[in-house]
Amino acid sequence: MFCQQFLLLLGKVLRLNYMQVSVLMNLYVQGVLLLFSGLLPLAGIWMACADGFTWQKAVGVIVFFGYASIYIAGFICMIRHYRLPSHCAFDICVSDLVRLSVRWRMSYVMVNLLIFVVGWLFLMAVNVLLFFHLLP
Repeated sequence: MFCQQFLLLLGKVLRLNYMQVSVLMNLYVQGVLLLFSGLLPLAGIWMACADGFTWQKAVGVIVFFGYASIYIAGFICMIRHYRLPSHCAFDICVSDLVRLSVRWRMSYVMVNLLIFVVGWLFLMAVNVLLFFHLLP
């Protein structure tokens, strides 16, 4: 309920309806932030290589390049799947959440919270922690 109220308030400020602000925030803003956080570990290992390149660091760059590639591919798939205009993206997202709620035997609201709050925060935290762990 809090997230919905926040989006409604944000929509009023930005002069967007609920569908538009939901697509903007839940798909595109969260998606871009997750994409950049997925690139952080690669940046961390790259910065660690500034003082010298060893074979361990080379392996790290390759591993985290693969890790970052997953986020890039995921973002591209998300952009393709939830294409604009916003009402189409909103309808597709709701349809996907309903389908997942049936498959996971959970409510639509719970699936929404698990993906857009818990899952998103978890992935962001993992990426930021990896970044700081990899810093020299």
